[in-house]
Amino acid sequence: MIQVINGEIKQYKLPKTGTLSDGSTVSGYHLLDEETLKEEGWLPLEDIKPDYDIETEIVVVTGYDIQADKVVRVYEVRPIPVQEEYP
Repeated sequence: MIQVINGEIKQYKLPKTGTLSDGSTVSGYHLLDEETLKEEGWLPLEDIKPDYDIETEIVVVTGYDIQADKVVRVYEVRPIPVQEEYP
């Protein structure tokens, strides 16, 4: 899950201890129910890598698409960089 507040990503991982928007500190924050987490701005992360040729290409994370009900990790497929040989 990823926390989104005012259209910006604030946290990439649920903390074990955290502070709710009302100011109260919660131990076991990562164990809160889904509805409370949604109220605190946490959205599920959709992380689906595109198909690519493992021999000639690599997959690079280029950003995140924040939607109303989830955050989608955006990938780009690029050619494997060619390493120059030195004498």
